[in-house]
Amino acid sequence: MAKAADVVRLLLGSTALCFSLLGARTASASKAVTAHLAAKWPETPLLLEASEFMAEESNEKFWQFLETVQELAIYKRTESAYSHYNLILKKAGQFLDNLHINLLKFAFSIRAYSPTIQMFQQIAADEPPPDGCDAFVVIHKKHTCKINELKKLLKKATSRPRPYLFKDDHKFPTNKENLPVTILYAEIGTRAFSKFHKVLSDKAQNGEILYVLRHYIQVWFYPRLFCNVTIERYSDLRDNLTAFQKYLIESNKEMTPLKVWELQDLSFQAASQIMSTPIYDAVKLMKDISQNFPVKARSLTRIAVNQLMREEIQENQKMYQKVKNDNMLTVDNVKSVLLNLFPDANIWDILGIHSKYDNDRKDDVISSVTLWIIADFDKPSGRKLLFNALKFMKTSVHSRLGVIYNPTSKINEENTAISRGVLAAFLTQKNSFLRNFLRKLAKEETATAIYSGEKIKTFLTEGMDKNAFEKKYSTVGVNIFQTHQLFCQDVLKLRPGEIGIVSNGKFLGPLDENFYTEDFYFLEKITFTNLVEKIEGIVENMEISSKNMSDLVMKADALLSSLPKRASRHDITFLRENHSIITINPEENDMFFDVIAIVDPLTREAQKMAQLLIVLGKIINMKIKLFMNCRGKLSEAPLKSFYRFVLEPELVLVANGITGPVATFLDIPEAPLLTLNMITPEGWLVETVHSNCDLDNIHLKDIERIVTAEYELEYLLLEGHCFDTMTEQPPRGLQFTLGTKNKPVVVDTIVMANLGYFQLKANPGAWILKLREGKSEDIYQIVGHEGTDSQPDQGDVIVVINSFKSKILEVQVQKKPDKIKEDILTDKEEKKKGIWDSIKSFTRSLHKEKDEKEADVLNIFSVASGHLYERFLRIMMLSVLRNTKTPVKFWFLKNYLSPTFKEVIPPMAEEYGFQYELVQYRWPSWLHQQTEKQRIIWGYKILFLDVLFPLAVDKIIFVDADQIVRHDLKELRDFDLGGAPYGYTPFCDSRTEMDGYRFWKKGYWASHLLRRKYHISALYVVDLKKFRRIAAGDRLRGQYQALSQDPNSLSNLDQDLPNNMIYQVAIKSLPQDWLWCETWCDDDSKQRAKTIDLCNNPKTKEPKLKAAARIVPEWVEYDTEIRQLLDHLENKKKNAIVTHDEL
Repeated sequence: MAKAADVVRLLLGSTALCFSLLGARTASASKAVTAHLAAKWPETPLLLEASEFMAEESNEKFWQFLETVQELAIYKRTESAYSHYNLILKKAGQFLDNLHINLLKFAFSIRAYSPTIQMFQQIAADEPPPDGCDAFVVIHKKHTCKINELKKLLKKATSRPRPYLFKDDHKFPTNKENLPVTILYAEIGTRAFSKFHKVLSDKAQNGEILYVLRHYIQVWFYPRLFCNVTIERYSDLRDNLTAFQKYLIESNKEMTPLKVWELQDLSFQAASQIMSTPIYDAVKLMKDISQNFPVKARSLTRIAVNQLMREEIQENQKMYQKVKNDNMLTVDNVKSVLLNLFPDANIWDILGIHSKYDNDRKDDVISSVTLWIIADFDKPSGRKLLFNALKFMKTSVHSRLGVIYNPTSKINEENTAISRGVLAAFLTQKNSFLRNFLRKLAKEETATAIYSGEKIKTFLTEGMDKNAFEKKYSTVGVNIFQTHQLFCQDVLKLRPGEIGIVSNGKFLGPLDENFYTEDFYFLEKITFTNLVEKIEGIVENMEISSKNMSDLVMKADALLSSLPKRASRHDITFLRENHSIITINPEENDMFFDVIAIVDPLTREAQKMAQLLIVLGKIINMKIKLFMNCRGKLSEAPLKSFYRFVLEPELVLVANGITGPVATFLDIPEAPLLTLNMITPEGWLVETVHSNCDLDNIHLKDIERIVTAEYELEYLLLEGHCFDTMTEQPPRGLQFTLGTKNKPVVVDTIVMANLGYFQLKANPGAWILKLREGKSEDIYQIVGHEGTDSQPDQGDVIVVINSFKSKILEVQVQKKPDKIKEDILTDKEEKKKGIWDSIKSFTRSLHKEKDEKEADVLNIFSVASGHLYERFLRIMMLSVLRNTKTPVKFWFLKNYLSPTFKEVIPPMAEEYGFQYELVQYRWPSWLHQQTEKQRIIWGYKILFLDVLFPLAVDKIIFVDADQIVRHDLKELRDFDLGGAPYGYTPFCDSRTEMDGYRFWKKGYWASHLLRRKYHISALYVVDLKKFRRIAAGDRLRGQYQALSQDPNSLSNLDQDLPNNMIYQVAIKSLPQDWLWCETWCDDDSKQRAKTIDLCNNPKTKEPKLKAAARIVPEWVEYDTEIRQLLDHLENKKKNAIVTHDEL
């Protein structure tokens, strides 16, 4: 059953591709577009992925499966890929039922366990492997790939350091742990594995070693497949379509715009058609209509709406709204009021989970669920239960927590040190300080220190009532513990030291120590029933304190819940289900899942849900109720794109073997201009690695063959939140690094003040997270972490990435005792440095100068998307280079660059002698998302300047792609910004005939700026040191978060935001000559222009290419020069291919 619950998580983590329309005209024919995504690492063997599926079932099944498939990989060389796939399923079938076989097929389809295999591969590479070994063994830092050397390496193994074992390591079942650790790196199913496994498993069974297996593939024989699905496959599917679907496909080859009156009932018309289709085709039809809406819309207008269905949907919506609105105050209501009263406030700082305003939030509310955890807190199992309970309490809104002590042995002062601390804290401290202190006490390193003689008062946190605690701690007598002990033994019938939980008077126990945070959430959910809500409703009207109210709810629930229940289980239908609900019954005489779905058939949710339900139906036996939830009186098209949700229940059989799912768009009209866009799960960084056309501007009528796009999952993000335990606030300016044992620093990042958020680029493997060398490491220390692989008392913070799902950490830091008054972001030199500190500081700065600083480099940042703007970008680069003698380094936002540009930039850098770097950052999920590509790019120009570049870069100049530089940008880099973090050029006022278009001269902007200048975002210089020091990025994101909720705000996001924040984040106005634009500046000032921007003219709407050639004479020369270089590179490439073919 646990595995079945994973189905939905796996489904929701899958990739979606969206094909968006940027125009609409009549079309007469159709062509295909295909898109495929592959991971950056090589494809992993299915046999190894199957073994990880087994390991998730149980360690016992994993080792049993290994015995069954010892030399199965050998058959792969002689059999077809499909036969080998079926053989793996057959072997797995010995241990799995039909449901789990279906889940295994699905896991193969989405390659769910591929990151786990790659994680082990990265760990093996870090060893590193001995040369020429198919398999090798590591015994306490000694390597061998010879079986006859095992005995020699085991002799003195215990005298060498014991290796670190990961949580997901595969340990051979044994009763003992304190044995020499023998780690086998091998590919299961091979002869090399089989030979080692036989010897090592025998030794493990005899109690000689602790045998650990890690996957290792010496040679990757498994290339990734980029498989394009063709139109022929589509023809096979057409035979199964309903008559109406055939009608839609065959009759609709156009995308003519609809009149407003035709749009009004489209959602109901789509639902009417879906409801009139045979039940088992209904979901397929919803998929077809929603995913291909642009060419289905016209046909839908001819469908008559079922009026009984319309009335039923509207009745159901009214009923739902009534239930929803009854006595309900939403977060949106609160946010709206706060923003009206405090327009400059950061909502996240006020309402977020780490708000500084909520210290007493839980002191004055009714807690409907009372949980008592029962354990010996002087034992690791008890502390683990306490830690998980505290983690749950951090976000729970219904529960309060108490503790009962169940001692393992005779009660005395020595063996109650932690438990006395827990009890004393409960009796003397307020909630916010109590949680932090208890979390400290629950950590193993704290217990070790206290048992070693350290006083408990050294662990008291800032803000606690220390006198009250110390007095209570020293006076807690044996009597109170004996009372707890008697309650556990006589009432709860627990043996000494056993664990249990009481939830509103209902006892669960004895439990094992593996009661996790998720289990507490589930327990709260089943306790917080309708009965409890009714009791709470009665109690809250009584004139008693919130504590007494909570006690009364607990007692009433305990009493009423204990009464015998006579009612049998039955379904209560609140909604009408006659005309607007599709019901698909499950197969009889088998367990089934009850699935209820509510959807408007013409929404993005319907586009995803339809494929989700189809796939789910092929994996599990389920009963579906699909409620139509249509919107009426539509005034615009509800969907504007073709869409494919890339998900299949199992791998696809093709001519040359098997492959994963591919997004295929067929019967797409040829006339419109189209854009291909990929929507990926949170935490993925994806890039385009190959395409045969400009994916931003696809014109099918100009393309002879199928459009293909190949994407690559380049990085999996490691995200986190960091807080200072002393202040309970994010440590501004703190920097982290991520690396491996052999390469300690691979990437670095800075902690935002917004939620203490940070992100680092990684991939499957075992990583080490550290504070960055320098001020971060000097001032702070890591004192706690959650979501990591390492124990809290471990020196290194080890983070394992072994799945496609986003990895989110929580890191607690604290200033070192002698650095309490120091600040990372201040520039002041430390006072009273000792000679040793000076030496350390000097040697470190020398190291940095050598490795990171580039004394005199122009750092130029720019963004572009689409082949046209990349053409402009190359010309801008050449104009920069022609006007400076200073070395130049270009920084490009990688997210939207085409494969063509990325292929051309290295030889161009070699030709013109510049450096370049591609930077990328994933838009954080907590920050309001933009959906239009142009607005996303604008966001990247301004929102992430503090985190987008390496911390060693001090100054950066942004230059728009469609700009031509005529002056040395070194002068701009060295320009005195007068203490401001950045400098922008104001908009020109000299071309008077454009006064009517100067929106900043009237309305909101006139009153906000108060005669200050409105600045253009086409060129600006940023002092990144100052920008980070004043937390400008955090301020800009906070204001963006508040304003972007209103669709009418921030029309020109990258420009409006800094201009709106001019009083919080100062702008230095650059001299007008730094940016000339024909639209706003008069002709006389052009001769003084240091840069020329090809900004749009709202009056003439002249195309950019035409304007460029007319306005800037040298633009044509630059364009010709670069075209000649590109032609030369293309010919060189063709010649290389011809030479290769001849060889």
